[in-house]
Amino acid sequence: MQKLQKSLSSFIKLHVVGWTEDIDEYMRIADFIISKPGGSTTSECLVLNKKLIAVQPIPGQEERNAQFLLETNRGYIVHSEEDIVYYLQHGKKNSLRKHKKNPSEMILKKILEK
Repeated sequence: MQKLQKSLSSFIKLHVVGWTEDIDEYMRIADFIISKPGGSTTSECLVLNKKLIAVQPIPGQEERNAQFLLETNRGYIVHSEEDIVYYLQHGKKNSLRKHKKNPSEMILKKILEK
């Protein structure tokens, strides 16, 4: 993680937070969320219009969540610290703040497609 912080220090502030009761507040002020793409985290990112940088999703639900985020331009899938640096550097241009679609509607449409 120190290597990652060093790589980013010239253009972005990176704050690593361990366990906290205030995760909702951190998520609201963050530009990106770097996490495993579990169900709760993925849903919260969609509701908050935050891009999720999905770290090494495991097969099954996490993999499907990450793929959904990728397909809907709501996140990225990464497998290394270099990937994280790349998406943080290039992802700021494509901020979700411009995203107009309602995440709930997107999820419903995806469910109804099946």
